[in-house]
Amino acid sequence: MQNLISFQLQKIMFNMVEIVSTSDTLGGKPRIEGTRVSADQVYEMHSIRELDAEEIADELPSITSEQVEAAIEFMEDRKDSGQPLKA
Repeated sequence: MQNLISFQLQKIMFNMVEIVSTSDTLGGKPRIEGTRVSADQVYEMHSIRELDAEEIADELPSITSEQVEAAIEFMEDRKDSGQPLKA
């Protein structure tokens, strides 16, 4: 039987952490796989609030500092390539 909910899945690996984008979660924003934590949320905590990976992981206990670092790297790569940081 065909699944009634269709969505696109996009996976990108950063330091063995998958950053995924699915149309049915967070409106398709890139997020850390297995969570509802968006990459741009992590990036803003890092760039605006100037928190390091450990501090962000402490504030968002569903993710690790390695996942935080991967999300930051993902967003910095988007910025460097001229892609929009927000969906």
